Amino acid sequence: IIERLMAVTPDILKLPNLAARFEDLQTMPRNPPLTGEAFVASMRTEITEWTAVARQFNITIT
Repeated sequence: IIERLMAVTPDILKLPNLAARFEDLQTMPRNPPLTGEAFVASMRTEITEWTAVARQFNITIT
């Protein structure tokens, strides 16, 4: 999944409406976008952090 996300992310982030929306929200994408191992490491960190939040508040996905 991560490899597929890595492959399509740069093209998706070039979409003008999406890039503008991310800028409005002051969120990702990073400029330049992360690639390779840096992208994988970032995704692992995000997953770890949000998993902890979900567990803390007893949030489950059904």
